[in-house]
Amino acid sequence: ALNIVLDYCNYVFTVVFIIEAISKIIALGPLRYLKDRWNQIDIGIAILSIAGIVVEKMNNGHILPINPTLIRVMRVLRIARGKQIILDSKI
Repeated sequence: ALNIVLDYCNYVFTVVFIIEAISKIIALGPLRYLKDRWNQIDIGIAILSIAGIVVEKMNNGHILPINPTLIRVMRVLRIARGKQIILDSKI
């Protein structure tokens, strides 16, 4: 049951990251969006999250011999991004 909850949380956060990236691309335009390093990290995390979900689902059917944990480790960058947003807010 815990794995199912964690999977759904992963889906929700992935969708949030994708929506954030798409809205910023629409608002700033692709070139201006990609000039900022944090935006590059955001889009990279979104892509890795999608890839992780796909690989995980394919691995459940034993189609790929790839361990999806490697992709999950890269998503730890989400924490760094959240920390940077807090530091940049300067309340």
